[in-house]
Amino acid sequence: MKTTVLALAASFTMLGAAHASTTINYGSPVVVDPLGSGDDFGYASPFLPSITVDDIETITNLTVSIEGLTHDSWRDVDWVLAIGPAGGNFASLERGIVLRSGNSFDFSPVAVTNVDLTFDENASEEVPLENLVSGTYRPTDRYDYIANSYFTDFLGMEGVTSFAELIGSATGSVNLSLFVYDYFNDDNIGSFTDWSVTFDTLDTAEVPVPGVGIAAGLAAAAFLRRKRA
Repeated sequence: MKTTVLALAASFTMLGAAHASTTINYGSPVVVDPLGSGDDFGYASPFLPSITVDDIETITNLTVSIEGLTHDSWRDVDWVLAIGPAGGNFASLERGIVLRSGNSFDFSPVAVTNVDLTFDENASEEVPLENLVSGTYRPTDRYDYIANSYFTDFLGMEGVTSFAELIGSATGSVNLSLFVYDYFNDDNIGSFTDWSVTFDTLDTAEVPVPGVGIAAGLAAAAFLRRKRA
């Protein structure tokens, strides 16, 4: 498990200069539907690949990448990014955002091999319905998992629609976890070689508190006026 830092610009109350982008990898392959038995729905193995995240309030411009995705039927699979306390388990996850919703009962299997995906809220394209190729996509929830109680009833956490909401007011150390679920009890299996987060870090030593500069300027002006009087 890798340790890093994670947060979003929308959660900041201070301003500052961002440093260069940093990518942190989970560092291990993950198998999707490892049983492939035909009578079991498929979770990932490891079940909840997680990155421990420190000082989340110092991070901006978050993107999430899945590397080397190979699957017999990629449209069967849910991808959810979730947040919870550092060192916690599935039951302790607090919020989640859909990266891509599966549950495509009306689709025949479509296989992919060694596809690299990046989820970026500023991307111009959603995850496609059919043929998936390597690229950058907006998180895409075609099945409205928040409205149909997927998060509350199935996952037991709050569902959100943006990375900023996912981070919320969290500070300190958290787990950033990838929940992967194959909806179909068939023999279709898959894997991905790694996953990662990419972000910019704000240096809090260079971050002025809003209003401090203005207050100092007003105090100086008042002092000079008194001296001139």
